[in-house]
Amino acid sequence: MLFSLRTARWALGFSLCLGLVLCGTPLVSGWGPESALVLSLVLAPWASALGARLACAARGRGVRTEALVGQAILASWLLVLGPVVLLALNALRVKSCDPWRGLSFLALGPWLSLSLAAVCGCTLGAWIRAPRWATTCAVLLPIVALGRPLYDFVTTPGIFAFGHFFGYFPGTFYDRRIDVPDAWLSHRVVSGAIGFGLWAFLASARQPRSGLVAINGPRKNLLLGGLAAIAAIAALVTARHGEDLGHHTSSAFVASKLGKVLQGPRCDVVIPRELDLLEGARLAEDCAFRVQQLEHELGVRETERITAYFFRSPQEKRALMGAMRVYIAKPWRREVYLQRQEFPHPVLAHELAHVVARHAASGLFGVPGKLGGLIPEPTLVEGMAVALEPVARDELTPHQWAKAAQEAKLAPSLSDMLGARFFSHNQQLGYTLAGSFLRFVRETRGAAALRKVYTDGDAARALGAPLDELESEWRAYLSQVPLPAPAAALAKQRFERAGVFSQVCPHAIDRLESELSAALSAGDLPRAIERCGEVLNIDPKNTGTRATLAGALARTGKMTEAADVLDALKGPPSAPLPTIARAEVGIADAAFMAGDYARAERSYRHLLNEPQSESELRQLDVKLLALSAGDPTRSLIGELLVGRVGASTDPRSAMFLIQELRRVRKDGLAPYLEARQLLSADRPDLALPLLREARAAGLTTPRLRLEALRMHGLSAYLSGALDESQACYQELSEYPEASLADKLDASDFLARIGFRRALD
Repeated sequence: MLFSLRTARWALGFSLCLGLVLCGTPLVSGWGPESALVLSLVLAPWASALGARLACAARGRGVRTEALVGQAILASWLLVLGPVVLLALNALRVKSCDPWRGLSFLALGPWLSLSLAAVCGCTLGAWIRAPRWATTCAVLLPIVALGRPLYDFVTTPGIFAFGHFFGYFPGTFYDRRIDVPDAWLSHRVVSGAIGFGLWAFLASARQPRSGLVAINGPRKNLLLGGLAAIAAIAALVTARHGEDLGHHTSSAFVASKLGKVLQGPRCDVVIPRELDLLEGARLAEDCAFRVQQLEHELGVRETERITAYFFRSPQEKRALMGAMRVYIAKPWRREVYLQRQEFPHPVLAHELAHVVARHAASGLFGVPGKLGGLIPEPTLVEGMAVALEPVARDELTPHQWAKAAQEAKLAPSLSDMLGARFFSHNQQLGYTLAGSFLRFVRETRGAAALRKVYTDGDAARALGAPLDELESEWRAYLSQVPLPAPAAALAKQRFERAGVFSQVCPHAIDRLESELSAALSAGDLPRAIERCGEVLNIDPKNTGTRATLAGALARTGKMTEAADVLDALKGPPSAPLPTIARAEVGIADAAFMAGDYARAERSYRHLLNEPQSESELRQLDVKLLALSAGDPTRSLIGELLVGRVGASTDPRSAMFLIQELRRVRKDGLAPYLEARQLLSADRPDLALPLLREARAAGLTTPRLRLEALRMHGLSAYLSGALDESQACYQELSEYPEASLADKLDASDFLARIGFRRALD
């Protein structure tokens, strides 16, 4: 009966076409969470329609309910089977990673979703007498069921969703770590209960002769009717406890799990209950200060309070609202969702910018885009947030990063980043270029022009010039931006990784990289080498992992193999120079550990001239200082910064080593290193006198002196010594070796000090 139905032939043909389309799309070209979601969303209406058509075709034929439901479920499995087989065959063409994990997503996703849809379709086909209406309702059921997760997305902090017909939407695919959550398993138990209850209802109330449900007709099995009622009650009870099971969330639920709400001047901050009130007040003040800055930059007035959620960890954030290592804002709810980090929070201003910028958007949800923002324009949404950020990121401003990307020939045209194409590029690159362009609009045409671009959702229309012409003007503007010598090389390293929709096996690589990081932290070098090999087997172009492998091999005494890995990095094709430098540092560190001090010193001195971040160069300064000083300074700093084979240096051991260093050195190095440890432990009050001591005693290199000045200003601010902090940041703003990013940071803190004084 199945293949005699035209609907079945159309459905099977459609599923095969869908499978072919998936095979040609990188992110969904194999078994995984993305392909499982697409298959469930697209095929569930077909499975439901097939179930309804089969039930209608069975009328008057005496078909037993068990046979009807079984045939409908079999039809749904056939719908899934075609694309799944095509994706499996596609693994011969493209890289396939962790197929068993991918198969679990397919089993919990489309296999169960379509099975339930088929049973629902049978029920509608047996209940609704008009076949056309029965089929229409069956098609609409999975579509209408999307209303609940969409409603939750709008009205709650959640961005994730579980659905009986579409399976699991993790919230954002920027989070490369996506596993099967326990909440999905319990949600699938509910799906099974619904399916079983519908079968029991049909088996009890459907009349085989007519093929229709007769509520008032004779019952074939009262027990089955009772089971159907029990299943319905169980599903309803479970739904009432959905928040506790992790099936959905709410503002009240998130607040109860975090435990503490503080009201600041402009923001309500929701923080973990164990967090002390001082840090909570600091976060509330930070939020208020950033809101005031953003108002000034955009020329708007934020009239309502903003709520900022600070989670204990990325894992807790994922469980409670759906995002793990991705920060989220919901402008229409005036809410931002972050995890705790160092002060000042490096991402708070970015997320608050999304909220404040809603005053310039015309859409219902406070973002620009098509259909009133229902289809957001990511280039403007993320670009606006970067443009309004008051400080630099990773030692360069957005303009500097954009110019460096252009010099490294990594920057696509602005037109190539519009719409969905934005996600095909490296995430940081897309954010940076869009942010630099919109900041250029703000700096050359004023805040009103920037607001108009955001309101219109189209820069060319808002500014009255073709996008190509605007881009040429922007590039000419960037040509005047001063750029440090290593910036282009650093840009190659920063923007090297492909966009998430173009990456090879991003979820498998993320899991392996997490295991690699854990192995390195534990000093388990053999396991780290094994994980490096697994990552490189999936993605041979992963130069960062190859650099880590070189250092790990060298630390285990395999210097020849480490040199071979280094040669592979040097190419051709060559890895970014900072990545090569990181591999060379790892090999030099191994020489330091092995007592080959002359080789380590030669390598470190050579590396001082290679493009690296300031923090990496500072570490080289200290290592060279140790090598030139000899023992005991050499051994103490060696264990502190390089570590020992098979072990890492924990914070308590680090403090002991620093105290020993204090006994043998009279300069400011030991108090400087001790202050770093205390600042990372959030004890600025203890770090402040040490930084005064370190700067008074003197530090040997300009980079160390500059960093000590930055730390001094921050510690003084956090300790409430505002006059002392102001003096430090004023000095930093005029410091000869300070970068443009340093001066922006100094200006930001000077404004922050003024804000604090105004509050007091």
